[in-house]
Amino acid sequence: MDALSLYQTILDHTSTKWAHLKPSVVSLTRGAAGAVKDLVNNREFVESFDEVILVFDNDEAGKKAVKEVTKTFPLFKSVDLSLKDANAMIMEGRGKELFDQCMWNAQVVRQGTVLDVSDFLSDALIKPQMGVETPWPTVTKLTYGFRPHTIHIVGAAPKIGKSDHVYQTLHHMVYRMGLSVGVFDLENPPQKTGKKIASKEAGLDYTKPDSIYRDEDLTRHLMMMQGKAKFYDRGASRDWSDIRSAMEEMYLLDGVTFFTLDPITALISRYTASEANDALNEIMTDMADFVQKFPVTLVNYSHVNPKKKGSKPHEEGGRVLSSEFTGSRAMEKWAHYGWGIRRDRSPDCPIEEQDISYLDLLFDRDFGNSGTAKLFFNKQDMSYKEIGNQGRLK
Repeated sequence: MDALSLYQTILDHTSTKWAHLKPSVVSLTRGAAGAVKDLVNNREFVESFDEVILVFDNDEAGKKAVKEVTKTFPLFKSVDLSLKDANAMIMEGRGKELFDQCMWNAQVVRQGTVLDVSDFLSDALIKPQMGVETPWPTVTKLTYGFRPHTIHIVGAAPKIGKSDHVYQTLHHMVYRMGLSVGVFDLENPPQKTGKKIASKEAGLDYTKPDSIYRDEDLTRHLMMMQGKAKFYDRGASRDWSDIRSAMEEMYLLDGVTFFTLDPITALISRYTASEANDALNEIMTDMADFVQKFPVTLVNYSHVNPKKKGSKPHEEGGRVLSSEFTGSRAMEKWAHYGWGIRRDRSPDCPIEEQDISYLDLLFDRDFGNSGTAKLFFNKQDMSYKEIGNQGRLK
């Protein structure tokens, strides 16, 4: 009824010069409470217009919906109606006022707000909560679990253990914790990534040609992720803006609260060295805005630059430094946690050490903790688990 009222009002009060143009008035399908989902589901349609004006009810639900919508669509304008809704204004004979408010007085809602202590006191009194348990006890102890509104950066040289960190984390989140995850593997197709995660549950590598298994077992282990894991097609865009849109849709439409992005350096691969640092700084800034806006956890994986001459190489177990991350300044500035994986994969490494790696907490922007988790990759069952408890708090 409100949409019809507004449509008729615009027709009645538009000058004859523009009478041939029909107004585009669209109603929400589920009311103000479903506004964000409606608009995200129809993102291509609404963004095809140069200007979008929100004419929600002038009540608490409507005002809340405006704030939620403009978080995702910050350039949409909004109207403060004099009465509860458009139909009420028509019934009161205030159609011209409604027309003027919608056509000429709509404004972009500013996101920035100046607050007094009393405005956020109730939120400040909420006791901090533990996050979701991680696959490794020391990591859980050091970080208080995977908490919302945080970014983790995990860096490692090639063939050190980065991929198994990804797969073990995703396996734990889906199969053990029952969370919905968003998987952004920019190096492998979804079917390979899915099989790698399922391998952790099966206790064998589904991707090896000589692995013996039944198709029904692979199907069962993959389908255990159905509805819980959403995979981004690596053949799609590698622009951060497109990836962020996909993450927002996963959160808003699918309830995904945990994301992995591997590798973040793929987002800047087409840039020169000087351009890459600037681009990554912009990406990390926007990424920080994303996790601040939504209660999500984002774990990024990064390549690292080679060690300086005279230093112990990464392939011989040299410790990863946060300054060695590609785009390290942006990483250290905006990420909450930085991790490095080290392992000796040289020919001289003792056989008992060959499958052991160390996960070092390089920086903790929230609490200043540091520590190391000693991990063992078991080739027999594909697990990547912790040995002992190395963590320490500062």
